[in-house]
Amino acid sequence: ASDVYKRQGCGYGDIGLHFRKMGANVTFTDARAEHLEYVKTHSPDSKMYQIDQDKEWNISSRFDLIIHTGVLYHLSNWRQDLRCTLKHSNKIILETVVENHPSDTYEHTMKEKDAWDQAINLSSVRPSAACLEKFLTDMDVNFTRFDDPKLNATGHKYDWKVGDEDKNRKYAYRRFYLLEKNK
Repeated sequence: ASDVYKRQGCGYGDIGLHFRKMGANVTFTDARAEHLEYVKTHSPDSKMYQIDQDKEWNISSRFDLIIHTGVLYHLSNWRQDLRCTLKHSNKIILETVVENHPSDTYEHTMKEKDAWDQAINLSSVRPSAACLEKFLTDMDVNFTRFDDPKLNATGHKYDWKVGDEDKNRKYAYRRFYLLEKNK
């Protein structure tokens, strides 16, 4: 079985548990102990780590694939987190909210609510897609961005164009990437 690492923000472990059912070895991480306790009740023999990804982190494993979805936009130190992530795998699925802004230096700092699926430190910095992509390029990471409307679901839209404003938009602007680090 391949080693798949489900990242911080595993929440209740739905994605990782699905991969376990398919035979993958999955490591779950989250900043919240209560999320890991929940996963433990459904998968008691899984590896789990409590990690605050706003701080530098390291675990003693490398993985075939890291699934990094719905986490980056809840971090203040998103660059540091991606540097740490890239030390653990050459292939990463990255899904995140980005700002709808054309500049490759644009970032928006936000205060977040104290809720089960929000920033553990109650603050986040969200880059524009151009800023995120420039960072990846500077880190010598190849990436493929998927803008296919077939990915759109339940308010998560991936096929938007930078600069297009949707006044009725209920959800944030999202991007989906496959990252491949040059060896």
